Amino acid sequence: MTKNKNAALSIEARGKLGKDIIYQKLHKTQTAKSYRKPANPNTENQQAVRVAMQGLISAWQSLTDEQKTAWNSYGQKSRRPGYSEFLRLNYAQFFDSETYDEWPPDHIEPPGPWYNEAWENRIKITVDNSKVSGSADFENIPLFVDLAELPAAFFTAVKADGGDIRVTTGDMVTEMPREVVSLDTGAETGELHFQAPALKYNENTDFYIYYNNPAASDYAPSDPYGAENVWPSTFKGVWHKNDVTTSTIKDSTSNANNGTKKAANEPTEAAGKVGQAQDYDGTNDYIAIPDKSYWSFPGNFTISYWIKWEGTPGATSIMGHDEGGGGSKKWILGWNNTVANKVSIHIQTGGYNISWSWTPSADTWYLMTVKRSSNSWYLYVNGAATNSPQSNSVAFPSISAPLTLGSDGESWKWVKGLLDEIRIQDTAEGADQIITEYNNQADQATFFTIAAPETKP
Repeated sequence: MTKNKNAALSIEARGKLGKDIIYQKLHKTQTAKSYRKPANPNTENQQAVRVAMQGLISAWQSLTDEQKTAWNSYGQKSRRPGYSEFLRLNYAQFFDSETYDEWPPDHIEPPGPWYNEAWENRIKITVDNSKVSGSADFENIPLFVDLAELPAAFFTAVKADGGDIRVTTGDMVTEMPREVVSLDTGAETGELHFQAPALKYNENTDFYIYYNNPAASDYAPSDPYGAENVWPSTFKGVWHKNDVTTSTIKDSTSNANNGTKKAANEPTEAAGKVGQAQDYDGTNDYIAIPDKSYWSFPGNFTISYWIKWEGTPGATSIMGHDEGGGGSKKWILGWNNTVANKVSIHIQTGGYNISWSWTPSADTWYLMTVKRSSNSWYLYVNGAATNSPQSNSVAFPSISAPLTLGSDGESWKWVKGLLDEIRIQDTAEGADQIITEYNNQADQATFFTIAAPETKP
């Protein structure tokens, strides 16, 4: 092997001096190299180096011409041959092996662009297109990531508050709005949502989660990449149902429809389906949301929520916008086991009931979605349409009262169980998006493929 020396004795020296020194110009600098023979060329370390180099040479030779061209292009930015960059990035894999036959190498393709040099690591997550329903791509769709699915290395490097988490599209640099709802690096859990500008139905879609920048801080909620901008303007309320305090929960949209509990820990925070949930005692727990005119739904709407009844389900008011008992103006969304086991929306403008037959099981999570599109009313359970759509032209009354979660607002029926991830929109969400959102929230392991962490080249 050789070792570089200082500039050669002659500015333009070339060739050898005896058997020990060779003169050459390296990077426009005149240098001399001396040959050094290792004292023991057969140490365990040197043998490992030879095995690694044999493996790397074999791996390089197995690449296609197109792959080699890509490596050469990648090497241009560091002014190194593509072969050198291929060896550098794959060396550890082959050095740690006992045989050079370790195909495929970790890096068959050269690393792509990097979001920002201040971030040390990233993880690619890939959406399986078989979990994306329909025959058209989605645009600006919020997606949920259960951070517990990420490798342990993520939790040792990310900031404790998640303020350094950034999410990009598959081009590895275009940033998207994201919301870090929670993160516990000790328990290796957390909840993340981001808005995907495009989600393909006919091919997998890649995204990248960047992390490990101690100097980074979280965005303000209203920042273009902050939490509020994960949720398009059609969302009037999004409640992930984790506690802000023991007496309050947060609305993640820009509408600030934050909730106030009946009292501290009424209901209580508990493990949910999508991060944390609220556990209602079935007696008097509720959460009040400030009154807004759009809770009276002058047009189309979509309401979705996760629910798990504790024990045998009984008559339940899931939520209500209610001025009081009797004939007072109101609407109540609930399930009633005393009236033919039906999910229903009771609208007090002549006593209308929009209802669908369905029976839940005890201690089972369900994603319920109710929507109105013109005069057609739909119920979806776990993404699937249940019963035929109901036809009714009834209008909601104009109501002046808080929106109540976990009850109807007049102490009639109460939720006994868990409510999680309540979302209300002033638009009728498409059936394919309802199915896709269920796939995303119900089973992360089949919706996403999580790659190994990457380190900045």
